[in-house]
Amino acid sequence: MGFLRVVSYDQLASVSLLSAAIIYNFPVVGTLGLILAAYIAYYHGDFIYRSYLTLNRDLSGLALLLRVKFDLSRRLSENRGIHELFLDVVKKNPEKKAVIDVHTGRSLSFREFNELSNRFANYFKQEGFKRGDVIALFMENSIEFVAAWIGLAKIGVVTAWINSNLKMEPLAHCVLTSEAKAIITSSTLATVLTSTHKAGHFKNASFKIFSYGKPQTEELPFIDLSEAISGSDELKREPQRDPEIDFKSILCFIYTSGTTGLPKAAVMKHFRYYSMVMGSAKSFGIYSTDRIYIPMPLYHTSAGIIGVGQMLLTGCSCTIRQKFSASNFWKDCVKYDCTASQYIGEICRYLLAQPKCEEETTHKMRLMYGNGLREEIWQNFVDRFRVRVGELYGSTEGTSNLVNIDGKVGACGFLPISPLTSKMHPVRLVKIDEATGEVIRRKDGLCIPCRPGETGAMVSTIRKNNPLLIFEGYLNEKETNKKVISNVFRQGDRAFLTGDILHWDRLGYVYFKDRTGDTFRWKGENVSTTEVEAVLMPLRTVADVTIYGIQVPNTEGRAGMAAIVKSPHASEDDEMSCKNGTCDKGQGPGYRSPAEAIRGPREKVLFVAAPCAKPEEGPDALAIIDVDPESVTYGTALNTVVFPNKGDEVHHMGWNACSSCFGCTNIKRSHLVLPCLNSSRIYIVNVLDVKTPTIERIIEKEELEKFDVSFPHTAHCLASGEIMVSTLGDSEGRNKCDFLLIDSKTFELIGTWIDKEQTPKKEIPQFGYDFWYQPYQNVMISTEWGTPNKIKEGFDPADVKKGFYGNKVHIYDWLKREHRQTLTFEEDQGWIPLEVRFKHDPKDNNAFIGTALGSGIYHVYKEGENSLEMKHRLAVSIPPKEVSNWALPVMPALITDIIISMDDNFLFLSCWIHGDIRMYDIRDPFDIKLVGQCFIGGSIHKESGIEVTKDEELEEQPEAVYVKGKRIEGGPQMLQLSLDGKRLYVTTSLYRAWDENFYPKLIERGGMLVQIDVENDLTQDSPNRLKLNPKFLVDFNNLLGNGVPYLAHEIRYPGGDCTSDIWVS
Repeated sequence: MGFLRVVSYDQLASVSLLSAAIIYNFPVVGTLGLILAAYIAYYHGDFIYRSYLTLNRDLSGLALLLRVKFDLSRRLSENRGIHELFLDVVKKNPEKKAVIDVHTGRSLSFREFNELSNRFANYFKQEGFKRGDVIALFMENSIEFVAAWIGLAKIGVVTAWINSNLKMEPLAHCVLTSEAKAIITSSTLATVLTSTHKAGHFKNASFKIFSYGKPQTEELPFIDLSEAISGSDELKREPQRDPEIDFKSILCFIYTSGTTGLPKAAVMKHFRYYSMVMGSAKSFGIYSTDRIYIPMPLYHTSAGIIGVGQMLLTGCSCTIRQKFSASNFWKDCVKYDCTASQYIGEICRYLLAQPKCEEETTHKMRLMYGNGLREEIWQNFVDRFRVRVGELYGSTEGTSNLVNIDGKVGACGFLPISPLTSKMHPVRLVKIDEATGEVIRRKDGLCIPCRPGETGAMVSTIRKNNPLLIFEGYLNEKETNKKVISNVFRQGDRAFLTGDILHWDRLGYVYFKDRTGDTFRWKGENVSTTEVEAVLMPLRTVADVTIYGIQVPNTEGRAGMAAIVKSPHASEDDEMSCKNGTCDKGQGPGYRSPAEAIRGPREKVLFVAAPCAKPEEGPDALAIIDVDPESVTYGTALNTVVFPNKGDEVHHMGWNACSSCFGCTNIKRSHLVLPCLNSSRIYIVNVLDVKTPTIERIIEKEELEKFDVSFPHTAHCLASGEIMVSTLGDSEGRNKCDFLLIDSKTFELIGTWIDKEQTPKKEIPQFGYDFWYQPYQNVMISTEWGTPNKIKEGFDPADVKKGFYGNKVHIYDWLKREHRQTLTFEEDQGWIPLEVRFKHDPKDNNAFIGTALGSGIYHVYKEGENSLEMKHRLAVSIPPKEVSNWALPVMPALITDIIISMDDNFLFLSCWIHGDIRMYDIRDPFDIKLVGQCFIGGSIHKESGIEVTKDEELEEQPEAVYVKGKRIEGGPQMLQLSLDGKRLYVTTSLYRAWDENFYPKLIERGGMLVQIDVENDLTQDSPNRLKLNPKFLVDFNNLLGNGVPYLAHEIRYPGGDCTSDIWVS
C-alpha cells in the first residue's frame, strides 16, 4: 500500500475518524467510497504520491520546453541565419567587450569582433569561395576560430570543426569526409598538417591551406591568413546579404564518434545551433550581463555552441582559454570577472584535486553548466566552490536533450512520470540486452518502454513536422541510418538511438550509466576501439586484438585496455612495438630500442641550460647551439630563450615525452621541461621549431608549494603520459624528498608520485636529488644531495658532519609507488650520491651511481632476476690528492656527473675539481676497467696556483687546457654523449653558489662547452680512448651580447639522448 506508507500516524488517525463519521451518517455511500479509495490507494497510491511530488518539476520542464519551442517558431518564421541574429546583438552593444583571449591577452568589442569576422568573409569571397563550399578549421581555441566560422557563415561557406589533437589518419579522415576545399590552421598546428600530408594520408585530395600566423614550417605552400585579411579596410565592411542563407541552412559540421567507428561529421543547421544555445540559456538563466569562461575545446558542441554561442546570441561576454588549466581556473575567473563557466566531469575532478587557493573564495562565479558531474563529487563541488550546477545531457546530432532544472544531485535530467506530461515528452528509455547492447523487442516488433526504476537505452522521437525533433544525422547517409530505429512505440514511427544507457529512478530523474557501441570516453574525448585495433592489427607480433574500456576508481569514463593474442609467427623476443608508417617516420617520440637509437641521426643542435653568472644583472637562458660541422655557424649559439625572471638557476631539464612513449603516434617530443633550483619555478618551452623555441607555460613556486615541495631538479617523462620531477625540499626549503607529477599535455600539476598511504612516513627518504626508473625491472632508484637552504649558501664541509647532506640511495617499487629499500654507502667514498644511471637495456638490472664528495662509483644490482632486493658494491674509488694553497689540505675529485653509452659498453664520469673525464669499460659490471682519461680545466693544472704534494695516480700536475686560444675555467661537469657514442660534450658549471666557492673566476668570465672525441670501436686497441677536439668551443662569456657572463650546465639533443630516454621493454 504505497500511498498509505507515506502518511504519519496522526494523519492516519484523522482519516480513520473522518471515515467513521462518514459511514455513521451515510452508511452505503460512505462504505463504497472508502472501498474505492482503498482500492486506488493500494494499487496506485505510490504512483499518485510520486506524481504529486514531481508535478511542479514536470510542469516547470513543460513550460521550459514550450518557451523554447515558441521562441524557435518565432525565429523560424523570421528565417534569418545565426550571422544575422548576431548582427542584432552587435548593433545593440557595439562597444561592449565581446571576447577575451587569455593566451594572447587580446580582447575585442562586439564591433571589432564583427569586423574581424567580416574580414574572413570578404577575403574568402574574393578568393572564389561560395555558398555550399566547405572549409575545415584545424585550430586551437582562439578568437580567430570563432571569427572564422561566423564570418564564413555570412557567405554561406560551411565550416568543419576539426579536433586540434588529431594527427595522421584520423586528421585526414575528418578533412576528407567533409570534402573541404581549404583548411585554415594555426602557425603551431601547421607542422601537424605538414606531417600528415607528407605521410600521404590526404591521398590525392587538393585544397588550399591557410595558416593564421606565420607557419612553423615551409614545406607546404601555406598562405599567411593573418597578413592576407589585415589589408584594405574594405574587408571589414559587412558583406552583401545572401537571401539563400537562412535559418534552415547548414552552418557547420561537428565531429562526433556517434558511439561507433571513426569520427563522423554531424550536420549542424542554423536553427539547431540556435535551439541549443537558447535552450541552455533559458534552462540555467544565462543573461547578457554574464561573462562566460570557456576553457574547453571550441571544436566540441559544449564550448563551440552552448559556450561561445551565448556571446553570439544573448550578448554576454566570453573569455576563451587555449587549454584548460586547473591551477589557473579560479585565477582566470577572478581576473576576468567571469560569472559562469562550463564543465565536463573530468574538469570538476581536476578542480577538486587542486589545493585550496584564495581565488576559489573570492570569485563571482554563480553558475557552472555542462555534463558529466558525478554524484559522488557533486555536493563537495557545490559546497567548496559555492556555485550552482546546471547539468544537462545531449548529443551533437541527437534530436532532444535532458536538463536538470532543479539541481538534483547526480542526475543529468528527468523524464516525467506523470501522465499529464509524459505523453508530450519526446524522450524515452527502452529496454536493451545488457550483454549485446541491442534493443529488446516484443513479439509485435515494438520496443519495450522502461518504467521508473529501470535502466535502458535513451531514444528520442523523430518528427519531420517539428524542427526540434528533426534528425539531420551525418554527412554519410549510411552512418545516419545506423542511428535510426523504426517501429519503436507504434508501427511506422522512428527514433534516434543515442547509444547511451541511462537509469530512470522512481521519481523520474535520469542518471547516465554507460555507452553502447565500440567507443568509450576518457579524459573528455571519445576513444574509438576500432581505430586503436586498426593500429595494432598490422603488427607482425599480433594475431588478434580487442580494445575495451574499464572503469577506474575516482575517475571519469573508462581507461583503454587491449587484449592481445600474440602471433604464432612471432618469436619469444619480439616486442609489441608500433611498426606502422607513422611511427617509423618519427611520429612516436624517441626510438624503438637502444639499438635503434644508436643508428639515429647525428646531432646537429644542442639545448644548453645557461644560468646567469651574475643573476642581479640578468635572467637565465636556454641556449641553442649549432654542432653541425657542415654548418657555417658551427660552434655558435643560433638563438637563446631568455627567461623573464632573475635568479632562477635553471639547472637540469627533461622532455615531455621520450622513448618510453615510443609508438604513441599522438605524442610528440615537443617541449623541454626546465626546473629551476633557486626560484622553484618550472619553465615549459615549446621546441617544435628547434631553432626558435618559445616559452609556453611557467609553473610558479606557489603552485609547487601547494604540494609542500620546492627545489625541483631532475625531470623524466613517463610512459603513462606524465612528467615526473624530483624535488629536494619542502615549501620552506628544508630537506624533503618527493616527486612531482605534471600532465604532459596540459602541463598542469597533478600531484606527487609516492603513495604516501602505503609508504610509512619514516620510510620516505630524508634527502632527494636524481632518479632513474626501469619499468621492466619494476624499480626506481633515487639519490641524495642535501638540504636546499644549505646548498644555496655554498658548500661548507662542516655541514656534512652536521647532517645536512646524504649518503643513501633509495629503491622503490615502480608499480606500487612505494619505498622498498634503502642502501647506505657507509664508506668515506659514499658521501653525496648524485647521478644515477641504469644500463639502457631494460632487461639489464645493473645501475651505477656517482658520489660527489666521496668520489666513488657504486654498482647497484639484483642478485637474481626475481629478487626484489638490490645490493651494492664500491666499483671505483678515485683517491683524493694532498695539496697546498687550497681551501683544504686534501682535495677530492668530486664526481658530479656520469653517463652510460647507448650500447651499454662504457661509463663516463667527470671529476669537477681534479679536472679530468674518465672512461670505463663496463661490459662486465663486476670488473670495470679504465680505458680513457682527458683533462679539461680543473684545480690542479700547472697554472692553477695550487700545488699537489701527494698524488697516488699522477707523476706530475697536468698542463692547463686551452681551446682556440682560451683557457678552460672551471672543471668538467655535465656530460652528454652522442647516440653513436663517438662525441662527448662537456660543460663547466656545477651550481652558481658552488662555482663561486671553487672557481670564482668562472663567475667573472662565464662557462664553456667543449667536445671530446671518443674511440668506442672495441676492435681497435687504444691506450686512451678520449681526445679533446681542439676545433670546438662555445664560450658563454657574452652569450646575449650584453657583456653579462653566463654559465653552462645540462645538455639535451632534440631527438633524444643518453640521459633522457628510458625504454619500457
